[in-house]
This record gives sequence, C-alpha cells and structure tokens, in this order.
Amino acid sequence: MDKNNQVVEGVIFNNVHELWDDQQKQLTLIMDPARVKTGLSTHNRLGRALVPGHSYHLVIEKMETVEQDKVKPFKKKFMVVSADTIAPSINLWDIRRPQVGSLDPLQIVFPESVDVMSLFHRLTISNDNGDKLEGTVEIGSNEKQWMFTPLEYWGEGKYTIYINARFADPSGNNLNGLFDHRTGSLKYEKEGETLKIPFSL
Repeated sequence: MDKNNQVVEGVIFNNVHELWDDQQKQLTLIMDPARVKTGLSTHNRLGRALVPGHSYHLVIEKMETVEQDKVKPFKKKFMVVSADTIAPSINLWDIRRPQVGSLDPLQIVFPESVDVMSLFHRLTISNDNGDKLEGTVEIGSNEKQWMFTPLEYWGEGKYTIYINARFADPSGNNLNGLFDHRTGSLKYEKEGETLKIPFSL
C-alpha cells in the first residue's frame, strides 16, 4: 500500500508456488521482475511499480500457520531508494588470509552487502590438488563478510577461491552484470561461469 493506504497493483510476483523454507518459517516474496526490467512489455506499459523517494507499507492481513493458528495482522513500512545499477566486482573484495598452522578463518570483506544465499552457495575453496576444503561458513554483519573455518589446520601452499558468476547483491546484480542488463552486455557468454582468486599461505 502507498502512503495514502491505497493498494499498489502489480508489485509482488504472483508465483504459482509459495516460496517457504524447509521449516515453514520464512516466506520469500519476489518483486515482479517484469515491472523492473526495462525492455519488457509490462515495464514499457506500466513502468516500475515502486517510485524512488516514496514510502510504502507491506501489509499482511490474513494468514494461517500449518497448525491452522491465525497470525496477527502485520504491517511494515519501508522507503524506496534509487535503483542499484552497480554490479559487484571481485576486484573490490578484501581477502584476509589466515596463519599457517591455525584454524583461523579465511575472511572476505565486501564493500557492500551481498546476497546471503550467494554467500552460502556460490563460494568454495580448494587446495593445490584441486580438493575442495571442508569447513564451516559464518556470515558477518549486514552480509558484508564471509568467514570460512576449515576442519583441518591451514597448511603452507597454494589455494584457490572459486566463485560462481551468479554471485549477487541483494538487488540481483551479479558478477556477470546487472539484473536490468541490456542484451549483449553481460561479461560472460556462459551462464554461471566460474571465477578464481588464487592465494598462497
């Protein structure tokens, strides 16, 4: 709803399946990409659904849990900012290497927040033999830091951080280009290209 409590049509994508997590505790709502991406007929006809500088309310009036318990009405106010038109770049990442013989985490610090699913699923580390390192991943405040702690002590040698080019920021811009990209403007022809950052200890 807008600041005048009028329903704004066509904001949320009407997905066939509700996107709940495995524990049925988190529901993902997707802004309709057809209203966001320029060049699509819906965008050309209606424009973007939300206007930068304006405030809106996400309102949930009726919902039931899997136990059929009714959930209290919910309202969240938010402000719309200008579109994020800067794609993430690995050249801006700060790689903080651990000490040999330690279980200190390898840290990557990002200049801005990134997509949390990318942090868990788009980054891996391998040793000089090409073996993927096993360990645990922690995410820092505001999704600006990735910390990998190995199961075994860091040994001296060469390592490689592998990054899937789908690694994205919260706006859907990824290492291959902008979410709202022009045809032919992507960096890599192959979707999901693997990028590499080598480092030595």
